[in-house]
Amino acid sequence: MVHWIFYINSMYKLSQHPMNNRSEYKVAVSSSLENEILRCDFSVSAPKLNTNSSFVLENWSNWELWKYDVVEVFLSRDSQKNRYLELQISPENQKLALIIEKPRTIFKLLPQFSATAFAEVTNGGFNASFAIPIDLIPGEDEVIRGNYCACLGPSEKQSFFSLVEHVVDKPDFHLPQNFKELHKI
Repeated sequence: MVHWIFYINSMYKLSQHPMNNRSEYKVAVSSSLENEILRCDFSVSAPKLNTNSSFVLENWSNWELWKYDVVEVFLSRDSQKNRYLELQISPENQKLALIIEKPRTIFKLLPQFSATAFAEVTNGGFNASFAIPIDLIPGEDEVIRGNYCACLGPSEKQSFFSLVEHVVDKPDFHLPQNFKELHKI
């Protein structure tokens, strides 16, 4: 089946979780869908970056990358189940890719994931981009649902940002029932 995809662009400012104890971070993301590729472009304003150079650059297998500065995308085309894709990238281009079958309990690491991602440090933060073929997003629905997120700052005082409204006291991005409609295919 051939899908005709038209260029659709959305711009979002991510909101801080209420438990964040500082506001010097800012996160914006734009997303577009064109030629069956979902593109997500993040802009992060951060006074200081929290990175760890021990993670690898060669693949998408950096477990616990979220303990440092990352931006994340959570994507699904499966409105009837909890299956979704989770991608992360750090300012140093370290990546993590997972398919989540059941939040926090059943997941699969995808070290050789075929989407592209790139990050660059800027004066005052970093930018990051993902280009994700829609056929890599779990499900068959004609709607891409998800959440754009960020974890920023030192782990003991980490700040959390999300497109989806924060509905729980502790930051938790793994709530597919609250994912927003991002794009129609």
